[in-house]
Amino acid sequence: MFNGLDLKNAIYSYSDFPDFRDTTYRGHILSMKVSEIRARYSIAAGGTLTEEDIFRLAESSKEYQRTDKIKWMQDWNVAWLRPYDEWNIDLMQFEIRTLDSDGYTVTKTKKNGSTIIKKGKPEKLDENQQYLEEKKWNIYEGVYCPVTQTMIKWGIKKNMIRPQDPKELGNAEFSYSFYMYDPYDMRNVAVPEKIEEPIEQMILARLKIQQMVAKMVPAGASIDVDALQELDLGLGDSVKPLEVQKIWEQTGKLYYRGRDAEGNRIPVPITELANTGFAPQLQALIQLYQFHYQVLKDELGEDPNLMNQAAQPRVAASNIEASRALANNATEYMYDAYIYVMEETCKKIACLLNKSVTYGAKKYRDILKEEDVKDRNFVATVKMMPQAQEIANLQIMMNNAMASNPQLVMYLDPFKVMRIAKENVDLGELYFRQAQKRYIKTEQENAQNNSQQNAEAQQASIQAKMQADTIIDGKRALAREKEIILQGVFDLAKANIPVPAELQQLVSDTLQNVNVPIEVQNEEQQMALAQQAQQQEQMQMEQMGEQQLSEEEQMMMEQQMQQQ
Repeated sequence: MFNGLDLKNAIYSYSDFPDFRDTTYRGHILSMKVSEIRARYSIAAGGTLTEEDIFRLAESSKEYQRTDKIKWMQDWNVAWLRPYDEWNIDLMQFEIRTLDSDGYTVTKTKKNGSTIIKKGKPEKLDENQQYLEEKKWNIYEGVYCPVTQTMIKWGIKKNMIRPQDPKELGNAEFSYSFYMYDPYDMRNVAVPEKIEEPIEQMILARLKIQQMVAKMVPAGASIDVDALQELDLGLGDSVKPLEVQKIWEQTGKLYYRGRDAEGNRIPVPITELANTGFAPQLQALIQLYQFHYQVLKDELGEDPNLMNQAAQPRVAASNIEASRALANNATEYMYDAYIYVMEETCKKIACLLNKSVTYGAKKYRDILKEEDVKDRNFVATVKMMPQAQEIANLQIMMNNAMASNPQLVMYLDPFKVMRIAKENVDLGELYFRQAQKRYIKTEQENAQNNSQQNAEAQQASIQAKMQADTIIDGKRALAREKEIILQGVFDLAKANIPVPAELQQLVSDTLQNVNVPIEVQNEEQQMALAQQAQQQEQMQMEQMGEQQLSEEEQMMMEQQMQQQ
């Protein structure tokens, strides 16, 4: 595809790249009226064509007929209306990119050492002279009539497109932007050409199925006439063969005697014949049709299996994403080609506007001002706006995800997703997937931390229990030892046997360990009893004081009454 013109009329040189970056010429075939040619390329308009030259071009038109006896006349040089003004002429408008070099002779004077630069190269260089060449790409444009082999216009392009980057000013760009997706030897296969073969095979498979169904033999039966003649239904009369067949066709059952009067075995008179010979062939044709139908869907960018899965309510988001990606990848290159052409066209327009306004042109001052473009480089980016269905699908996926995982809203801003999706659905889906990954990763880390904390708490509890059990066991063992020592001392005392000298210190320490806690406990109990007795005495004294106060009050009241 290329910008603004019919693809069938494009002309270009050989290229090994889809964007035609290495082409040397580009152009297109166009049809132009004679009056328009005169207005653009005549001598009066600044061109090189005389009125006689324009008439010779008009002779190459399809409207030109010698039977009309239209010939060249000198009067047409000054005529206002001419009979051939509205004739159409096929022309070839093209651009050629070539590398030009400008030579300069640099002379350094011997007297004062100044430098003089002069364009051109002398026949012979002196010792103080040096010849330098400046090479840069230029675009030449031309208009050619292939019928008369006449070059109508030729020269360097005036409004040439050069990059805005100062480092790339030596380069030049065509006015045409070309892009051929999936090129191979300057040819690419279009979608109608891709689907031509599966469609033809599908039609052929359907015709074969119709032919097989038309010639299909129905299911039948083999009838033994001899057995029918010997058939006896036990009714005492003869049975006609057609009646037996009618009974079998209506009911599917047939009762008969299996032996004749002589005792010989009678074979089955009617046997059904199942006609299944066509079934494998029919199944093979159906599979062939389904295969080519799958090929057709793949070429058009839709996989029916994945799309059917995507329509199911419980399908995962990854399956929907996979089906959408595969559907887009099948025809995405066409949208990429369109976007590339539009971007290239916008970049070239930006270059023209920048250079025209920067260098004092008044053509585009109503669009841009000099201060708007000075020392600035403009770039253009073209993106396809998302479809409403794509945005709706993303919103449904997001709502389902947040409904099943309410904590997801802490990692995902749904309003931000929708704002991004309105400009770029792929970027919105990427943000949504990253939020899901963060949520899943955080949940996994929390579960792992909880599990680790539970394990540590269990281990600490087990260790504390083991320590407590160890302390309790030690105390029990010590108490048991004391009990054994005391029991031995009491047994020796009962038997009037003195304690051995080597054990007297041990017995003394043991008795002291036993007596000290008992004494401490007795002292605490005595102190508690003393405090309790003191509290009781204090309460009694308070009660007695209250009684005395009450008696005094009563006496005072009696005295007051007596005084009254």
